[in-house]
Amino acid sequence: MKPSSLSPSLSGHLLALGATLVWSSLYIFAITLADRYSPIELSFWRWVMAAGALLPFVWRELWAERDIILRHLVRLMAISLIGMGGFSLLIFLAGRTTTATNMSLLATTAPIFIALICRFALREPLSGQQVIGLLVAACGVVVLVTKGDIAHLFSLSLTGGDLWMLCASMCFGLYSVLVRFRPPQLGPSAFLCIIMGMGALWTLPLALWQWLCVKPLFMPTWTEALSLVYISAVASVIPFLLWNKAIELIGAVRAGVVYYSLPFFSYLLALVFLGERLALSQALGGVLIIGGIVFSTLQAIRRAGESKAIRAAARKEGE
Repeated sequence: MKPSSLSPSLSGHLLALGATLVWSSLYIFAITLADRYSPIELSFWRWVMAAGALLPFVWRELWAERDIILRHLVRLMAISLIGMGGFSLLIFLAGRTTTATNMSLLATTAPIFIALICRFALREPLSGQQVIGLLVAACGVVVLVTKGDIAHLFSLSLTGGDLWMLCASMCFGLYSVLVRFRPPQLGPSAFLCIIMGMGALWTLPLALWQWLCVKPLFMPTWTEALSLVYISAVASVIPFLLWNKAIELIGAVRAGVVYYSLPFFSYLLALVFLGERLALSQALGGVLIIGGIVFSTLQAIRRAGESKAIRAAARKEGE
């Protein structure tokens, strides 16, 4: 099927799904760097190398639109602070005092924040189908993370790190809404290069503090360097481009529902690359997540099918 045969709505959902799939691979590669690099260092190098990967392709556009960039500098800095610098910093703070289970559960509140911001700040309506799909996918995440033991939710101990993680999810939700307000004169790649470069600047003071006061800067091995390149150039640039385009096509709320598939993809990749076993509860959680996403996008799929049928009929009449 040619890309042109897809409706904008269905294309947007597929782009959001592709972004989420690539983001889920971050955990596999981050494992190889966790012992040598702190989250601050990973965050800093991620944005530096991601912006550096884009710069050769967009520097002419950035120079040509420098007046536009300066005119909207405050807006760009705010989007970068929330979606790049702040998001990474809050996750780092959360990881110091909370558990991985709590972080996984609280991370999935991002689509809820997206829906609430769009509904109450932007006055965008939510259909009953979207709400039901959102809730079904959320239930799937809970089953997946708790491994089917829902009673585990009541035994979770909340810490200050949980509040930081909740704020991180809010940041990602707010970024997903604000990204639609990028200056229209800037192309998607140029816009992403700017906010990623600013993300590195937001993280730089923390990185300098760590290198001067905690541990000195060191040269990575070839394996570490390749992993850093993947995390920055592949697992950052590509999914953010896909995600931003998906939001442009279908809006933040619909893209947010697809974001629920992140933990499911992470489990599948861990199954393939780390040899982890897939339990029945995890499979059930995956089914619920996929079911919620599909249910919330049935209208888009139906419209795509109708458009394809109309085009096929028109071609047949033309023959």
